Amino acid sequence: MRYVSFIHRDPDSGYGISFPDFPGCVSAGDTVDETVQHGCEALAFHVEGLSADGEPIPAPRSVEAIRADPVLADWQRGADIVLVPLLSAGVSRGGSTFPSATVSSKP
Repeated sequence: MRYVSFIHRDPDSGYGISFPDFPGCVSAGDTVDETVQHGCEALAFHVEGLSADGEPIPAPRSVEAIRADPVLADWQRGADIVLVPLLSAGVSRGGSTFPSATVSSKP
């Protein structure tokens, strides 16, 4: 399962990554590769927290659906889109496990 992320370049501080399906889930890095790696970790941690709290995990939207969402127009302006895998679904991490079956099928 992969989620759309936006990567923005900040000339003064490197790169930032955010996830439109998970507002508030963000990370950063000095290079694109480092930023994507940190984004994978942030996404897994965020989903683990949602699962621990009994919250539904949204199903990933397609790139087309993200691009067509008018609410995201400003957020995606100037961003590169990268699909980031949810690596820990159904895998124990930090003593917690969340099954991929907790992922909501509703957008």
